[in-house]
Amino acid sequence: MKLTKQNVSVVVAISPAIASGLAAGISVYGSYSVERLKEEYARTRESATFIQDQIKLFYQPISMHLIVTKGLFRRLLETMNEREKVAIEKLMRKHNSSVRDLLMNGAIYLEPGTPEAVSGGLLEHLVQWEVVYQLKYEYGVYKGPVFAGIEEFGFRGFPSEVPGYTSVDEYYLKTTEKLKEKLHRRLMGR
Repeated sequence: MKLTKQNVSVVVAISPAIASGLAAGISVYGSYSVERLKEEYARTRESATFIQDQIKLFYQPISMHLIVTKGLFRRLLETMNEREKVAIEKLMRKHNSSVRDLLMNGAIYLEPGTPEAVSGGLLEHLVQWEVVYQLKYEYGVYKGPVFAGIEEFGFRGFPSEVPGYTSVDEYYLKTTEKLKEKLHRRLMGR
């Protein structure tokens, strides 16, 4: 076929139509793929294996760490012994770091509709707690208790208001229990 102005004009005229048709096809396929992935994700979230992982790898460890830090914090406020206070803050760091890492690495396990206070708010607090801890113990530029430094530096305190729960601790404890019940129902075939 000989290339003429007329042939070039036809090719130029139908090129956008071809491109548009391809784009529409890709868009339809992409939207189908996204829907398929959403459905697969929903099925996965409802599987016994996923629920078991939620409990074992996320909710239960966070719940246990929060229970320990709550007890440590209570003791920190009660004791007058400075060596004990230092030891308590160092132990709190280990538990806070564990919770922080679980929140950062296990966000896929968060239940849909999780209140912001128990996900982002708690994570933000723990990151800022670590900053004050480092200012005190690693850089030696802060002298007071770590929990007091959070407020002094204008950081976010431990989330106190959790819609539908009395505390962050209660949210994780109750959610762990709900997931255990859900897992039991799955395993029993109900």
